[in-house]
Amino acid sequence: MFKVSVVINCYNGSKYLQKTLGSLINQSFQNWELIFWDNMSKDESFDIFKKFKDKRFKYYRSQTHTTLHKARNLALKECTGNIIGFLDTDDYWHKDKLKLQLEIFKRNKYIDCVYSKFWVKYENFFLPNKLVSLKNLPTGKIFNKLLDEYKFALGSALFKREKLNNFPNIFSEKYDLISDFDFMVKFAKNNYLECVQKPIHYYRKHKSNMSLVNFKTQIDQMNFWISDCEEKKIFSMDQMIKIKKHVIKMQSKYEIQKMTSKEFFNFLFLKKKQISIFKAIIYYFFKNF
Repeated sequence: MFKVSVVINCYNGSKYLQKTLGSLINQSFQNWELIFWDNMSKDESFDIFKKFKDKRFKYYRSQTHTTLHKARNLALKECTGNIIGFLDTDDYWHKDKLKLQLEIFKRNKYIDCVYSKFWVKYENFFLPNKLVSLKNLPTGKIFNKLLDEYKFALGSALFKREKLNNFPNIFSEKYDLISDFDFMVKFAKNNYLECVQKPIHYYRKHKSNMSLVNFKTQIDQMNFWISDCEEKKIFSMDQMIKIKKHVIKMQSKYEIQKMTSKEFFNFLFLKKKQISIFKAIIYYFFKNF
């Protein structure tokens, strides 16, 4: 018998919250609880929450404002389900998300996490929605493949509660912008994952989570994180090489994204790229993908 605890951490998340909570209410699988952790919001988030008169909605308000990841760790202590999921206030789910993922848990008792493909929805950027991958995403012990091409959204996943208990603090409060990555890479190292090969999670990108300042801070934190992992010998030498390659890819993307249009086209010319003007314009316009 499955019971899913869904953790939502909210800080001034009213803009998209109605749709987020509605996507949970409308799930075809109904044996769930919502742990709604309000991190001292100052907007209309609580008023929106109150409109959903459902006994499965459980409200907690932090006494002091904390980082997102500390708030998540606190919210997890209130969960009573044997399956755990996370949903951000600006994201939402397909109505059959829980049902499809729980069917996989039911078929295979050795699976520790079920994730899925997801849509990236761009807000206010005049960009089309993007499916994260046309190819099937990896299953099983996916650590190496995860680092080769990191296509994972925390909100797309469900975890067995017993497996999360192996982590003292699931989300590191030391690396706030890469805490999801830190947890997921460590989780994938020793656990088995399965994937719903269709997009049942919708991840929004908007100005507040797409800034270059945040991206640069993520890279800085990744470099500190790598040093920490090397010192504690968390990963093998081969695994660390893969992790470093992942960071190099991030750094390259950052360098391209911060270019002005003139610098970008000079870059293409100097590299003698065999690319048409039309393709260059399209690439520059969509380089935030």
